[in-house]
Amino acid sequence: MKTKIQKNKYKLLLLVIVMLVFVDLVLHKGLVRFLIPKTFINYPIENIDPINRNGFLNTNKNWVKAVNTPERMESITSENAGIELDIYYDTLKNIFDVHHDPDKSLEQNFEDLLIIYKRKNLQASIWMDFKNADEANVTRALETLKQLREKYNLQNKILVESSYPNLLKLFSDNLFYTSYYTPYFNPYLATEKENKIYLDTITALLKKYPVHALSGYYFQMPFLHQQFPDFPILIWSPNDKWSVVNRLYKTRINRDSNVFISLYN
Repeated sequence: MKTKIQKNKYKLLLLVIVMLVFVDLVLHKGLVRFLIPKTFINYPIENIDPINRNGFLNTNKNWVKAVNTPERMESITSENAGIELDIYYDTLKNIFDVHHDPDKSLEQNFEDLLIIYKRKNLQASIWMDFKNADEANVTRALETLKQLREKYNLQNKILVESSYPNLLKLFSDNLFYTSYYTPYFNPYLATEKENKIYLDTITALLKKYPVHALSGYYFQMPFLHQQFPDFPILIWSPNDKWSVVNRLYKTRINRDSNVFISLYN
C-alpha cells in the first residue's frame, strides 16, 4: 500500500513538473523561438564598418536598465558594469530630464543622479537613451553632455543612443560612443519582403551616418548580427528569475561574443 502511494506521489510530482515546464514554454515562447537556431536569408549588401570603439569602457555585458530615479541609482553597486537611463533634453533649462514615457516627466535632472553616482564612487558606464533628439536640440544637448562628462570624469563611459543616426554623428565626432536604435520589427515573424525592407532602411542610414553599434530587442539580434557582423549589438532582455527558459537564454547571451551589452531590469 505504501509503495503504491509513493508511486502516485512520484507520478503527481512528474505531472506538476511537466505542467510547469509547459507553462514556462508558453509564457516565454519568444525566448524559445530565439533559442532555436535559425538562419535568415543572407541578402547581399555592401560591406559597412562601424566606427572604432574609441576605448569605450565595458567590463561586463550585463547592464542595469532604467536607472531613472535616485532610488535606482542608490541601488547600483561597484559590481555593476553599466547602467541605462531614458533622457529628454529640456532646451528651456538646458538639462537632461530623466524619465521613460514622454508625457510623464519625473522632474528628475540627470545631474542629480550623477551627484549620487559620484558620491558612491561608481565606475559604471552610462547608456543614455536620447528619446527626444532632434535637429533643434542636438547641438545644445551635446554641449551640456560634454560639460557633464568633464565635471564627473566620464570620459569613455558615455553611450548615446538614438533612432536618428544622422543626429548621432555630432556625438561620435566628440568621442561619445553611439548606437543606432534600429526600427522595431521581429525578423522571426516578418515576411522575407518585410525583412528586406527593414534591412535596406538600416543599410542606407549606416552608409550615410556611421555609428559604433546597433541596438534593438533580443529577438532582433540574430538578424542584425547576420547582416552586420562587424557591429557590436546592444539588446534589451527579459529577466524572469523563476523561468528555466529565461535562464537558458541568459546562458546563451553570456556566451555570445556578438552581444556587447544586454540590459536587464
